[in-house]
Amino acid sequence: MYSSRILIVGVLLTVVILLSIADALACRCKEPSLDMAYKQADAIVHCEIIKIARAAEGSGSPTILKVLKAWKADVPEEIAVTTATSCAYVWNEGEKHLIFLVRDSAGVYSTGRCLGNQRIGRWREAASMVG
Repeated sequence: MYSSRILIVGVLLTVVILLSIADALACRCKEPSLDMAYKQADAIVHCEIIKIARAAEGSGSPTILKVLKAWKADVPEEIAVTTATSCAYVWNEGEKHLIFLVRDSAGVYSTGRCLGNQRIGRWREAASMVG
């Protein structure tokens, strides 16, 4: 009886550890060059993060961006963007970023950590590339 409990606890701990490792390794990507990020994006925006709506875990964080400048597509002055991937891009309200966006068939913009996004400070090189 005692050994079967130890076995069950051991199996459960192994499963928890393996799931934790899978989550940690889920976002493995090579950051694209700025040229590749530009080519893959549907729109690129220099923006300020206005509001992050904290969503239920695993469903991404819808974020409102104030667009200061846009390339490759006309976008509204404020747009909602999701980061619902295992490689969600992390940002904070009030920060400025250069964001590479992809648009789905429903017209919803999203982004992720592996798309070439840059927090302002590193964006000057990127901005000179896109015009």
